[in-house]
Amino acid sequence: MKPLSKSLLRPLFFLQLTVLCVSMSQGLAWAAKLSKATMALGNDDTEFVFAGKCPNGEPYRIFAYSQPIQGQSASMYDYSGPAGQGTIRSSTPPRTLAVRVCRQQAEIIDDQ
Repeated sequence: MKPLSKSLLRPLFFLQLTVLCVSMSQGLAWAAKLSKATMALGNDDTEFVFAGKCPNGEPYRIFAYSQPIQGQSASMYDYSGPAGQGTIRSSTPPRTLAVRVCRQQAEIIDDQ
């Protein structure tokens, strides 16, 4: 076993090391309390953008969002692609809508 180095035996160095350890532990405890209080996980995103290329190479873009209509939340899509562009109210999943938007002669209609 090696003997302690001379710097550890000096009282001033030992005091500095002790103060450093205490202040770091206090800072970590404060940070742990702060992060728990301000961090809230949830699924509160209401707008999504889906963009890509169709199998024929043309680009498409779908903007999905919720809009209150007559007191209830309705799924809305703004789309543009080979099928044209427009806005619809539909409960269709975005993946299905992307397939429709990529077809030149697709009929894209509202659920209503």
